[in-house]
Amino acid sequence: MKKLIIFVLCAAFVLLSVPRIKTEAAFNSLLNSENIQLHAEIYLLVNADDGFVIFEKNSNMKTAPASLTKIITAAVVLERCKNLDEVLTVPQQVLDELAGTDSSNAGLKAGEEISIMNLLYCMMVASANEAASILAYHVGNGSMDAFTNEMNEYAKKAGCTGTHFVNPHGLDDDDHYTTAADIIKILRYMKTQQPDNYSVFDKITSTKQYTVPATNKSKPRNLYSTVKITNSGIKDYYFKYASGIKTGTTANAGKCVVSKASKGGYNYFCIVMKAPQYDIDNDRVEENCAFVDCKTLFEQAFANIEFKQIIPANKSVAETPVALSRDTDYVNLVSPGDVSAFVPKNLDPSGLLVEIIPESLPAKLNAPITKGDKICKARVKYSGEEIAVIDLAAAENVKRSIVLYIGASLRDMRGTKIFKIMLLLVFVIIAVYFAIVFAAKAQAKKRRNLRVVNYRDVKSPGKPRRK
Repeated sequence: MKKLIIFVLCAAFVLLSVPRIKTEAAFNSLLNSENIQLHAEIYLLVNADDGFVIFEKNSNMKTAPASLTKIITAAVVLERCKNLDEVLTVPQQVLDELAGTDSSNAGLKAGEEISIMNLLYCMMVASANEAASILAYHVGNGSMDAFTNEMNEYAKKAGCTGTHFVNPHGLDDDDHYTTAADIIKILRYMKTQQPDNYSVFDKITSTKQYTVPATNKSKPRNLYSTVKITNSGIKDYYFKYASGIKTGTTANAGKCVVSKASKGGYNYFCIVMKAPQYDIDNDRVEENCAFVDCKTLFEQAFANIEFKQIIPANKSVAETPVALSRDTDYVNLVSPGDVSAFVPKNLDPSGLLVEIIPESLPAKLNAPITKGDKICKARVKYSGEEIAVIDLAAAENVKRSIVLYIGASLRDMRGTKIFKIMLLLVFVIIAVYFAIVFAAKAQAKKRRNLRVVNYRDVKSPGKPRRK
């Protein structure tokens, strides 16, 4: 009974009261330790290959996306349009709808004939709203609602949960919103699930300058990227390893940018939203803080974060109670293989915590256990933030006690229908046994009584018999 109580208490401790490390998000704390000043309300920097979050603030906050909307517009167009050389005609309707909206544009004219590919360049390089609408009407077969429905369906496929679009260009509307996390999901969905489309998208959005060939209504026109973080002539913004992707600005959205950067095998997406514009360095020039923050986040990621081994294979990292063994009450748990993750370059190993995921642990862990058996999963945390999920396996063999197994089996049977039937049979057998015993005793007593009566009828020896 003492061992049983200890087992229950230990199991409760493992499942319900695993200690946690306090402090802030693992890598946000690096920004604080470096006294980094960021200006935007929302930012998110992730590894572009697996989506691992490096830096984050309010990434699930719903907000106006401005022209970041054109990322998903391009994704839908690339998914639906197989011939990017197809020529479309600019409708007057589009120009009329955008009149007076102070929209960014590429100077397209009604009746102008231009290919889908060149419209994509106009939309993604120069952020031309009329190009977005022309493409939307084409894909939607003349219906803007049909196209925005496709945008929202695409967002769902990408796993977005805080997004709803009502136009293809991003002009402010109360029912047009997204989150930083959802924008990154859209990019990663296209990158991983539609690599051919992403290749075209990447080529277009990485372009700093593009010349649209002459059309029936215009001479060749030059387009220049709005993503100033790639412009080496602007010191406050420029980051040499960045390329593309898209900017956006409206009254509700503030200053926004999505960009990517690659260096030394590391690839990151960074998004900044709701950033202000003001003179941050007293040079009498107002800076677009979306670009400033994006550059800062990239710099800190490349300078301070690396992907390296954090737990070697077969290192004991936890233990959990085990029952039905006389040799031990616990089994040591190890990582079956090497574990690597994104961590600070100056990682303090004492800051790592391996925390068993309660729902992955069996309700009862009974012997026998074979070395190498996968037992459960665990979260690896640094400064309170999850940086990896790993399998945990038994570090040694644990033998089963037959006596404890039989006892546990009997306890487990209590309350079952079979147990009740067996118990009833035992009672019946016992009752029949005692009934037979009592009947036998009664019969024996009866026979004794009969012998006594017969004895009294026998004459005493020595007395003469009467004649």
